[in-house]
Amino acid sequence: MQIGLLGALNGLRMRAWYEGNSTADVVEMCRHLGIPVFETDVTNSDVTVRLMMEAEADLGLSLGNSYIAHRVFSIPKFGMINVHGERLPEYQNAQSVIWPIYHMETKTGLTVHQIDRSIDTGKILYREEYPIVFCAHLRDTVYATTKITRQRTPGAVRYVCENYERLTADATPQENGHKFTTPNIWQFVRMIRNNRLLYNMAKSDMRNPAKSDTK
Repeated sequence: MQIGLLGALNGLRMRAWYEGNSTADVVEMCRHLGIPVFETDVTNSDVTVRLMMEAEADLGLSLGNSYIAHRVFSIPKFGMINVHGERLPEYQNAQSVIWPIYHMETKTGLTVHQIDRSIDTGKILYREEYPIVFCAHLRDTVYATTKITRQRTPGAVRYVCENYERLTADATPQENGHKFTTPNIWQFVRMIRNNRLLYNMAKSDMRNPAKSDTK
């Protein structure tokens, strides 16, 4: 797929839609609990490998990273898990919310999966879905819905960690996955149009609850 210059520039602008305070919250929480915090310039660097080996962790957790190399995710005793802010396998690599809207869907979700050699293709350990919070503007829809995803993430991670042995025994490989990337400008225009349509439909359902109940 050709994203094009306008699509690439728009993709950079859209990054701000997904930025939250989760990183600062994690750092502050670790400091409060006396847990050491280390930062590396490159995720898959030799420094990262060294720090991971020194940690002697049972399980690694990835939040907001892109590709993690085998030399890193294979270090913890039970490997690493990743939180993907969308439903898998339907939306691999996808930024949350926008691609379901592109397909005129009204639900999003989050998935916790094992990390393997590709991006968002590991065995699914936990998955949930919930309604997209539609607003008049696509940006505000993304803000409102990803806020819910961030709120749900800690509980999902805790559940996976507490039930990891059972979940890994029951996990199956992903099948029929669909990969997405940054939308080109025409796909983005369609997302804006669909968001407006779905927002108006949601408003109509709120004004006419009986109509919504008969769907």
